[in-house]
Amino acid sequence: MNPVATLYMENGKSVVIELLPESAPNTVNSFIYAAQKGYMDHHAIE
Repeated sequence: MNPVATLYMENGKSVVIELLPESAPNTVNSFIYAAQKGYMDHHAIE
C-alpha cells in the first residue's frame, strides 16, 4: 500500500493524496521528511 498525505484546509475540508514512491522515490521521501518535521504546517500550497 502506498503512503498517503492528508491536507487540511481552512474551510474544514481535507484532501487525501496518494504518494507513489515507485514513480518518484526521491520526491516522496523528501515530502514525507518535510511533513514529519513540520515544514509544511500552516503553509499554503499555490
